[in-house]
Amino acid sequence: MMCQFNEGLDTSDVANTSYVHMMKNVELPVSGTTYRYAINPPLEKEKPYLLFLHGFPETSYSWVYQIEYFTRRGYGIIAPDLLGTGGTDKPVKLEAYSLKTMASEIAELLDCEGLDKVVAVSHDLGSFLLSRFYTYQSQYLSALAILDIGYNAPGTDLNQTYVEAYNNCSQATFGYPVLGYWYYFDEPDAHVLLDAHVSSIS
Repeated sequence: MMCQFNEGLDTSDVANTSYVHMMKNVELPVSGTTYRYAINPPLEKEKPYLLFLHGFPETSYSWVYQIEYFTRRGYGIIAPDLLGTGGTDKPVKLEAYSLKTMASEIAELLDCEGLDKVVAVSHDLGSFLLSRFYTYQSQYLSALAILDIGYNAPGTDLNQTYVEAYNNCSQATFGYPVLGYWYYFDEPDAHVLLDAHVSSIS
């Protein structure tokens, strides 16, 4: 099976960025999922590719300053819109969002670009994904930097018990439940308020 690089690339949401010219998309050969991503090769052979995995609710745009900084210094970058965000596919089946599945898709993306080693950098929910990528696809990593959330081994699930414990701890520490919005997003009419106030959440 071959990687299908697509011509019809919508970049309207990143049109005013310094990296819009780096955007590509590809239909992955095994999963059939289409990912949109920024990619730029290193200026020198010795410099690695940096893989940037964003958080929630974000896109590759979260890394705009890092993309600018590191490309100016000659590093290669690859920054995908993760599954369900930006220009990447948004499957309706929950199973598609398994971290193990998503880690396999990131490996497919690297294969499509011929990248056998990267230095991976993650933030927020991307750190959960990088944890699984390290567990199941570590052969692609020469180094990793997990920001703001520590490594999460398999078996550390983002289930209701975990979210409630995390919210109780953050309520006691900070005065508010850090993951309180998760419950709101599960409300049947959440989309009404979110649609009315898109600029405050994007």
